[in-house]
Amino acid sequence: MSLNNKQWLGLPLNLVWGYIAIAIFMTGDGFELAFLSHYIKALGFTPAEASFAFTLYGLAAALSAWVSGVVAEIITPQKTMFIGFVLWCIFHVLFLVFGLGQANYALILLFYGIRGLAYPLFLYAFIVAVVHNVRSDSTSAALGWFWAVYSIGIGVFGSYIP
Repeated sequence: MSLNNKQWLGLPLNLVWGYIAIAIFMTGDGFELAFLSHYIKALGFTPAEASFAFTLYGLAAALSAWVSGVVAEIITPQKTMFIGFVLWCIFHVLFLVFGLGQANYALILLFYGIRGLAYPLFLYAFIVAVVHNVRSDSTSAALGWFWAVYSIGIGVFGSYIP
């Protein structure tokens, strides 16, 4: 494998679009975290029911995060990210239309939970792509950029709702 040496302040230029995708993805996650619990309660569900949806999502994401690196090693990070992105989009639409749109708690849990499985496939497979595509002496800076764009997405842009 030929590793790319071009970088800007430790940011591998061959992966810049991946970093941008992570920032955008996490911005959406931040927007969601800011209002979804309130919205689920506004649909008539209890605070405990709204909280459980997030708990289920978190458990699914934790399970998927545990295996996402292995899956990325087996089928390549790019394929893993693509599968995660497609699954996330499909189950996001199902979650919006049939879960939230019909105020159906069982479908909220089902589709939001499955969507939680897809999220790490996209996000954490990128870490494997970073490790595969930078020299070992640049890995720390490249992973630092991952966490920087992750934080900028979820904490800076994602926490601002106009």
